[in-house]
Amino acid sequence: MVTSTDTITTTTTNRRIAKNSFYMYVRQIVTLVVGLYTSRLVFQILGVSDFGLYGVVGGILTMFSFMSMSLGTTTSRFLNAEMGKRDGNVNKIFNVNVMLHAGLAVLVLFLSESLGLWYVLHCLKVEPGKLTDTIFVFEVCVFTACLGIVNLPYRSVFASHERFKFLAVLDIFNTFLRLGGVLLLEVVDAHHALRFYAVVMSVSAVSSFFVYHWCSYRCWHDIVRWRKVIDRASYRQVLEFGNWNLLSMFSRVLRCTGADLLFNSFFGTFINGAYSISRTVANNVASFSENIEGVASPQIIQAYSAHDLVKYSAVVVLICKLCLLVFFMLFFPLYLELEYILQLWLGEVPYEAVVFTKWQLLLLCVSISSSGVNAAINATGRIKWFSLSQVLFDAISILLGYLILYFHYPAACILMLFVAADVLYRMLQLYLASRLLHFDAFAFVSKAYFRPFLVACMMSGIMIGYGFLDVQGGLMKCLGIVGCLLLTIILCCWVGMTNVERKSFLSFVLKR
Repeated sequence: MVTSTDTITTTTTNRRIAKNSFYMYVRQIVTLVVGLYTSRLVFQILGVSDFGLYGVVGGILTMFSFMSMSLGTTTSRFLNAEMGKRDGNVNKIFNVNVMLHAGLAVLVLFLSESLGLWYVLHCLKVEPGKLTDTIFVFEVCVFTACLGIVNLPYRSVFASHERFKFLAVLDIFNTFLRLGGVLLLEVVDAHHALRFYAVVMSVSAVSSFFVYHWCSYRCWHDIVRWRKVIDRASYRQVLEFGNWNLLSMFSRVLRCTGADLLFNSFFGTFINGAYSISRTVANNVASFSENIEGVASPQIIQAYSAHDLVKYSAVVVLICKLCLLVFFMLFFPLYLELEYILQLWLGEVPYEAVVFTKWQLLLLCVSISSSGVNAAINATGRIKWFSLSQVLFDAISILLGYLILYFHYPAACILMLFVAADVLYRMLQLYLASRLLHFDAFAFVSKAYFRPFLVACMMSGIMIGYGFLDVQGGLMKCLGIVGCLLLTIILCCWVGMTNVERKSFLSFVLKR
């Protein structure tokens, strides 16, 4: 039976999610518009080859910095869990994670300067005369990554306290900071453009480092003040969770970076450039849905730690549904005239970039279907079998991808494999959650997936019909995109949402 207290709690939760999502969407819109313009400038100034070279060099470093992503997720999980307890010691957990991040930064530095540099010198395919530029870019990326690793616990403190307005303002500032640096590329000697771009991309990491440290000490001095922690059990608890999460992150990063390295090995930096374009589009689209999951994850973990399972389950379902619906609002208009949109953005677009982007968007759709579920699993701390399962699917897809390219199949076949692997893993993930965590997978699927599935079916039928019209001309294509966007929004509101969700959504939009 749902009491008035439960209703008030749910309403308050929805308002907090809506308010925090609003801040992150303002950030996202600004960073997206500025980022697309920035990417266009960089693409035109550097060219496809250098653009792809920067992507693959950064990808090599990502193979080592996956450890920072894993530990960052672990830090957020334990900070939120500790804040959800009545007698939680947040300062202790913070200092444990600061020490682990410092050790991780040293490890990433060592691996990058040994294995990473060896790969750059002996295995990476670069154009003649570009090796010194490649090494310089690599070293700048190493410095930026290590600085970001040390900064992660401080950013996690802001996210745990749901200070998303501050995070949004700082990200917008850094976006314009990068834009200013990129505009200077036009007056820099073309021979030094790639090096200058690498330095520009590192400036925001340096500024963020100082801002997060200073503001953390101003706002939460009791939490972030240094205190030596020698309790081995605390380190072991964090590392046990972090190791399994590390394995999961490693497999996902290895799959993405492995595809980049395979493309470089079989095709060269031109295909790397096309792949980088597709990932840029997918990352920007993904961030719209990830904003919702990001602002809700602290509430999911804190609710589970406080044993408020009603709120825990309700937020998980709500977040998954909203993430899918928001994704559809971008996916269908974008997919409808993808080649035309990429031409507006970049001018001349490689054909492979269009094909890669289509499959990246489909892969993203499958990935977003786990929104909320991942936070729900992390909240329990029992992630061992989920991590092992994901590693298995990612490893198989990379091995099969190598065989496909070895036998001269098209490069896009790797992304097709990724889509199939993620669909199978999503099914296994829900099965494991129901068996190991007593998660009601059937109720979750029926509440979170059913209405978005209806929207997807309706819009797919409309897009098939649009394809038979053979629309020509820029004006007609733009009208088609706008019409598709409006129709998707209407279906998401009237078919994808319940009456209560729709009224809350419309009320919030009108107020804002």
